[in-house]
Amino acid sequence: MGSEKFQERLTKAKNYVYRLLAYRSRSCREVRERLKKKGFSKKIIEGTVKELEELNYLNDREFSSTWVDMKLSANPCGKRLIEHELRMKGIDEEIIRDVTEKAYGVRDEGKIAYALALRKLQKYTDLDDKKKWQRLYNLLARRGFPLELVRGVLSKVLTEDERDE
Repeated sequence: MGSEKFQERLTKAKNYVYRLLAYRSRSCREVRERLKKKGFSKKIIEGTVKELEELNYLNDREFSSTWVDMKLSANPCGKRLIEHELRMKGIDEEIIRDVTEKAYGVRDEGKIAYALALRKLQKYTDLDDKKKWQRLYNLLARRGFPLELVRGVLSKVLTEDERDE
């Protein structure tokens, strides 16, 4: 009788996770947290995650790789921010390192920052140089670009902007 009840709860948990995964892929930690919020026991949570990993519905490496590609194409940002966000999703450090090295091996962080700064600079035409610099600096820093890179990109972008005027 107890085993029947366990199987019933396990099925309920899996069905809930399938519904979550229909919207977007999730990390194992995200699934654990959502199941915990729903009131499932630790045993049910671990059983569900283990089974869905075996079926490859949950795979932190694939999730991370897809998530990084999607993030970089939709919202250009620095490696540091990506690493932080993956940590917050409970991804293992080794996976984070591998995925970000792969992603930023193909994409140049400096070029990403430069293109973003150029695009945003077009919106700041009515601002003085100091304000432009402040806004672009804050934007690039928030997006996780290294501060030395930010300074270099801004001096290049703002120097070009002055020549264009």
